[in-house]
Amino acid sequence: LGDLSQAIYDYQGIEDWGAFKEVFQETGYYELTRSYRSTKEIIEFANEIIKNAEIPVGLATPVFRSGEDVKVIHAKDQFNEIMKTLKHLQNEDVKTIAVIGRTDDECRDIYEKLTKAGLAVNVIEADQSKYEGGISVVPVYLAKGLEFDAVLLIDVDEE
Repeated sequence: LGDLSQAIYDYQGIEDWGAFKEVFQETGYYELTRSYRSTKEIIEFANEIIKNAEIPVGLATPVFRSGEDVKVIHAKDQFNEIMKTLKHLQNEDVKTIAVIGRTDDECRDIYEKLTKAGLAVNVIEADQSKYEGGISVVPVYLAKGLEFDAVLLIDVDEE
C-alpha cells in the first residue's frame, strides 16, 4: 500500500510497482485514484506538477470539496513575503497554518526569524507527540498526513 506520487526524496523508495511485484509475486495491483482529503484545486495543482515532472503514476481524482485556488508567489525577499502572508491569514481568522520547509535546518531558521519578529510559532519535530495549532513550522518529511487550514510551502523550485 502506498502512493508513489507522495515520495519526498527521489533517491529513496521504488519508482514503479513493478519492482515490488518482482519480489512478491502473489500480489495484486489496484489503483485508488479518488482523493477525499484535499480540495479540488489542490488536487488539480498537484496533478499538473506530476504531469510536468513526467512521474509515471496515475493522477488523483478530486471528490467533494472545493476551496481557494493555489497561489504561487515569487518573492525577492522570502521572509517578508512569509510574514505578510501569515499576517493576512491571521487577519482572516485562519486557525491552523503550516510553514513547510525542506530540511530541519531551514525550518529552525525560519522558526527563529518568525519568533524574533514577534509571532507565536510552534515547530514540529520528529520526537514531538503533541500538536499545538496556530502557526507551525514543519519539515516536509513530517508534514505527510497532517492537516492545516492554510499551508505555505517555502523555497520551492523545479526539483
